[in-house]
Amino acid sequence: MLDTLTEVEATGRFILAALLGALIGFDRERMNKAAGIRTHMLVAMGAALFMVGTQLFIQDLSADTIDPSPLRLDPVAVIAGIVTGVGFIGAGQIFHDRGNVQGLTSAAGIWATAGIGMLVGMGHYVVPVIATLLVFLIIAVLARFDLAPDATPETGSGSPGAAHEEPR
Repeated sequence: MLDTLTEVEATGRFILAALLGALIGFDRERMNKAAGIRTHMLVAMGAALFMVGTQLFIQDLSADTIDPSPLRLDPVAVIAGIVTGVGFIGAGQIFHDRGNVQGLTSAAGIWATAGIGMLVGMGHYVVPVIATLLVFLIIAVLARFDLAPDATPETGSGSPGAAHEEPR
């Protein structure tokens, strides 16, 4: 049986999810990416909202005198819906221009942020905080080790053979 979720705890979950999303979005904002602090906050909080809403819905049904047995209560379907929906948001961040793909890191960050928000919405706190720190390190710190798109070791200018590629 699920513990009863209070509105105070639900609010705390939304706030924590938004703060964790802000940390991930901070570097994207600093790098002038389209998906910055606000986007990551909204994705994390939105994912938490759907998870909390699912738990509250199940609570409400179990408290009612209505027989919920004909209903299919599947929180996993909610998770799948969030992952699919966020995938569309992430896909909107990716674009291809003359052999150069951009936006993959932002899309992956949005996807990870949704997972973090879902965990917070489910009432888990340690794992999403650690995941947030790891995502932030991956995005902010490891970016310093990336090669600039116009300076690969093989050619010194773009991807190998980039000068000979035809735009599609």
